[in-house]
Amino acid sequence: MEGGRVSSTQSNGGTALGHIEVGARKSVQGVQEITTQFYDGRPDDDPEYWLDDVQRVIWASELRGTFQRHLRISESGTGARILDVGTGRGAFALLLAEFGHSVIGIDGSEDAIRRGRALLQGEDQHVTGRITLQCVNWDAVELSLPRGAKPEGYFDAVVSKQSSCHLYDPIEVFRQWARWLRPGGTLIVIDGLWQRSGWSGELQGVIDELPLSVVSGLGTLTYLVEKGGFTVLERRLLDRVNGSPETRGGSGPLFVLVGKKQLEFI
Repeated sequence: MEGGRVSSTQSNGGTALGHIEVGARKSVQGVQEITTQFYDGRPDDDPEYWLDDVQRVIWASELRGTFQRHLRISESGTGARILDVGTGRGAFALLLAEFGHSVIGIDGSEDAIRRGRALLQGEDQHVTGRITLQCVNWDAVELSLPRGAKPEGYFDAVVSKQSSCHLYDPIEVFRQWARWLRPGGTLIVIDGLWQRSGWSGELQGVIDELPLSVVSGLGTLTYLVEKGGFTVLERRLLDRVNGSPETRGGSGPLFVLVGKKQLEFI
């Protein structure tokens, strides 16, 4: 995958691994610091942070149908309220706004949000007017919402693109997202089936702290999302994205998972 993951190395038909001894689990603060520093060092043209015109078309063709099935545009043209978690520099927030939705993108990196706001200045202002980027403290997220609204039940959808693999406590985070959603609200998770050998640099030292950093199937994520207060409605590999040289990369295929907030969730 772009950014912290690279293609795996195979040896004698298997993944080449040396001796692994990781010791006690690192703190969530330590993991967040390492992750933020790593990704802040990536260039703006890294497709995990920004999509060029060709990449944007491929992603839009892949996901437009999913969003149309699960999120409606009103007759007046008003789209859904979407929270884009781990927005980075806002690449996916821009795509969601182009679909007609209003997006609040949040990230723990001040540098990413600053650079994202600058990048959005070069885009269609009719679209970017539907986007707000905010830097948050992941330990105690405080959202700035219009007219002082409270986050509980505010959003129609929470979208997470390639950030679930970085969650230290996925069940607790999914429960938090469910609290922010209206009754019956939608969760859309986009990530990859990553291999251990596909992580590079400093991130090799944090993957054993992150439950979803190395998975070979969708069962683990599905289980954790259900425990977090959702009913899973759709799971599929992203065939267009995975099959296109412009968007294909990394140590595993990308997928999308769609969940609906359980009505009994509190």
